Amino acid sequence: MASSYVNFFMFGSCLIAIFLSFIIYYILSMKQKSSNMYLFIFIYYIALFIFFIYIHSVLNSILTTPLTREARGVLRDVCLMVLVPQIIFNFIILGRTFGFNLKQFDFKSDLEELEIDTSDNEEVEITLGNDTYKVKRFFRKMLRLTKYFVLENKMFVIGSACILILIILLNIYTSVNVYNINYSENEQILASSLWYKIQESYITNTDYNNNIINNNKYYLAVKVNIVNKLSKNISLDRETFSLKLQNKTVNPCFSVSDRFNDLGTFFVPGEIDSGEDDDYVVVFELTENDVKNEYVFRIKNFSDNAIGIIDTKYKEIVIKPKNLNNIISKDPVSLPGEFNLSDSILKNYTISVNDYDISDRFKENYMIRIDNKEVNTIYSIIPKTTTKGKISVLKLETSFSSIDESVYMSKNIKIPADLFDYYGLLNYRIQGENKITKLKKINVSYKNESSAYLEIPSEVKDANKIELILLIRGIKYTFNLK
Repeated sequence: MASSYVNFFMFGSCLIAIFLSFIIYYILSMKQKSSNMYLFIFIYYIALFIFFIYIHSVLNSILTTPLTREARGVLRDVCLMVLVPQIIFNFIILGRTFGFNLKQFDFKSDLEELEIDTSDNEEVEITLGNDTYKVKRFFRKMLRLTKYFVLENKMFVIGSACILILIILLNIYTSVNVYNINYSENEQILASSLWYKIQESYITNTDYNNNIINNNKYYLAVKVNIVNKLSKNISLDRETFSLKLQNKTVNPCFSVSDRFNDLGTFFVPGEIDSGEDDDYVVVFELTENDVKNEYVFRIKNFSDNAIGIIDTKYKEIVIKPKNLNNIISKDPVSLPGEFNLSDSILKNYTISVNDYDISDRFKENYMIRIDNKEVNTIYSIIPKTTTKGKISVLKLETSFSSIDESVYMSKNIKIPADLFDYYGLLNYRIQGENKITKLKKINVSYKNESSAYLEIPSEVKDANKIELILLIRGIKYTFNLK
C-alpha cells in the first residue's frame, strides 16, 4: 500500500530539487545577489523529503492498525498543506525563468581574479624516501587544507552534507522498515493487492489416508488464507508462491492435488474472485535433506518490470512446520469411550464409540412414508467390496458433535462413518500376528447418524485383540474394542 503512494521517484525528485536550489543559492550568494527564495526552496525540499519518509511509515502502519476517521482527515489535510508551498515556488520560478540571464553571474571576472599565469606550469621534483616526517607533514597539510576549504566554503559543505545525510537517512529507513522484514505465521500481509495469512504448515510423506505419496520424497503443505478486497479479480501464477532454501528456490508442486484434500483447497494458478475469502494449500516437494524445522515462505509482491517501488519483491514469512511423521499417541480408551479431537486439524470435533458388533450382514428397521402413511421397512447392510478375501461388516454405535464449519473437512465429514472412512484404521491380533487394515464405510440409503457401518476382513471376528484407530495427520486416537 505504501509503495503505491510513495516511491523512489518522489525521493529522487526531492534530492534533485535540493541539489539545484543549493547550487543556485550558493552562486547567487557569492555574487551578492538576492538568493533567499532558493534558500527557502532548499529548506522546504529537505522537510518534504523527511515528510515522505514519515508518510511511508504511516501508510505501512495502517496495514496493521487502522486510523480513526478523524486521524484520516488530519492526515489528508496535512498532505494537502505540505504541497501548497511547492505550487507557489513553481509559479515564482516560472516567472523568473523568462528573465534569467547567465551573463549576470560574470564568470569572466572570476577567472581574472584567479590570476592564472604560465609560471604555474613549472615542474616540481619529488623525492621518494623513507622519511616518516614527510608523511606526517603531508597529512597535516591535507588536514589544514581541508579545514581552510570548509571555512571558505561553508555553504557548499553544509548543502552537500544535508544531501548526504538525507540519502543515508532514506537508506537506513528502507533497510530497517522495508527490505529486512520477516513476517510470522498468523500475521496479515498485503502483497500484490491481496491479503494473505499463513495459518499452519505441515511436513509429511503421506496423504490423508496415511499412504506414502512418493518414496524418498517429503511434502511441505502451507495453509494460506487469501482475501481479495478489491472490486476486480486478481490472477495468481506459478511464481506467486515459492520456498527459499539455503542454496535454491523451490516452486509449488501441482501433481499431488488429490493427496491433501483434508487441509484446504489445493492451490493451482488461477484467479481470486472479488470478495473471495478462502483457504488454500500450497504444497512443495522436498528431498529428505531438505527437511528441517524452519523455512522461509515467499509471496511475490510485484513483477520484474516494476521500477521505482519502495518495497521488497517478495514478502518473506518464517514458518515452523509441524512434522506429521512424528505421531503423537493419545492414551487409549475402552468402550464406551470418547475423544475430543481438538489437537488435530478437526479442532473441537468430539467422537464417542459406545459399542460395536461384527457380522456378515446387518438388518436394520427404519420407517418410510408411502401414501402419507409411515411403513416399517427392513434394510439389509452387506459389504460392497468384492475381493479374494472374505469381508464382514463392523457396526459401531456412535455419537458425535457437529464439526466446526471453519474446518475445511466439515464439507466432507457429515456423520461418524465419514470420519472413519477418511482416517480410520483397525489394528487386530490373530494367531499371534498383528495386522492392520484400512476402514471403508458402507453407504446406507437411509439417514442413520448413530451407527457407522465399515468393511473389515472377516478374520477379525476371531481376533483376540481389536483396536479402532483414528490417525488424523500425526495424532493417534485409539479405542480398545477387545
